[in-house]
Amino acid sequence: MSNQNSVVVPSPPTITVGDPVTGIPTQIKLQPIARHFNYHLLPRTREISLALEATGTPDIHALVHRCYRVLLEYGDFYSARLKDAVRA
Repeated sequence: MSNQNSVVVPSPPTITVGDPVTGIPTQIKLQPIARHFNYHLLPRTREISLALEATGTPDIHALVHRCYRVLLEYGDFYSARLKDAVRA
């Protein structure tokens, strides 16, 4: 995506079939079957850059998935601690 702050998915590029003999584009247009977008976190500091390298991926969806899993585990841990405190 050319504009990283855009909330609108850009139109797909126009792709035309080339003549196999001349290489000149024909009027036959191809419609894309599917598009895939990657959203990467761009660090602003060296510290964040090093931490991002340690994760092994700049993909924001993968990073959020990992964070969410950690938060769920913490929620389970905290809930168990509260139950133990109530019993005591």
